Amino acid sequence: GADAALVVTPYYVKPSQAGLLEHFTAIADAADLPLVLYNVPGRTGVDLSVETTVKLSHHPMIRGLKDATGDNNRVTPMRKIIGDDFRLYSGEDGMARDYVLKGGDGVISVTANVAPGTVSKVMAAAKANDAATAEAMDKPLSALHRDLFCEANPIPVKWALAKMGKTESGIRLPLTTLGADFHDRVEAALSQAMCIAPLPGKESNGCLLSYSWPSRDLLLQGQLFDSGLINQALEIVEKRGGDFDITSFSVQPNDQFSNADFNFKRPSSIALRVFGVDVAALDDIVGRLESLVEVMESAEGSLTVLPDDDDDTA
Repeated sequence: GADAALVVTPYYVKPSQAGLLEHFTAIADAADLPLVLYNVPGRTGVDLSVETTVKLSHHPMIRGLKDATGDNNRVTPMRKIIGDDFRLYSGEDGMARDYVLKGGDGVISVTANVAPGTVSKVMAAAKANDAATAEAMDKPLSALHRDLFCEANPIPVKWALAKMGKTESGIRLPLTTLGADFHDRVEAALSQAMCIAPLPGKESNGCLLSYSWPSRDLLLQGQLFDSGLINQALEIVEKRGGDFDITSFSVQPNDQFSNADFNFKRPSSIALRVFGVDVAALDDIVGRLESLVEVMESAEGSLTVLPDDDDDTA
């Protein structure tokens, strides 16, 4: 039987934080199973705030959080406030190692469907604060972390499991099987992670040749949280089949902010590394982000493409 129920924030209707608090409280009051909250703004259009998460953590039936915001700066303050009994799980495979090193408990993973043993070892090393071992073990999984999202999840991981002989091929509508253009990419990632045998002609000097996604470093500034600009920006990246890493995050304090309430009505700055499956897809994502910043005048935002001496989009 199930150990807990993973309950996602309501999608489409975009409830307020007060609505989210009442919604999850009502579910927890009626539940027979412990609940793990699931915050994935890129798919639902609503962000469960840190403040609301802290309030919900006091309910005896709410035991954890799957955090798929892509913002690893949340986990350390949440851990300090909530304590050790409430479980904090990353929902972003490529960022999970860092999430655990910063105070998280583990990951609810896509990659672990095809490489469970390795992901488990990475998480154990990170939980033991052995950053070097965690990084070394995570490195062969890096292509999987990204290429399992070359199309909408779970399309690539279903194809990967069939390629490994773990399940039959096929997927239910409205999803369709992985496009042929992505087969070599996912197969190379599986080989790099030692999930299948090395591909003929794909090794050089003992090292597996893997695909990599072109990337661009961006700086997004403005009233990111008050306006919802950051959520909409990350949603664009995910909807266009891209991915991102948040490389740095800062908030300028103002007289609206106090430690008593998590008020994000203040200027913020986020450095992002945005990935696309190819250069054309990356250009499309960046163009759409630029348009978003122009349209959302209330956010007083700006988007800067940062120079990169080792530009991998060429």
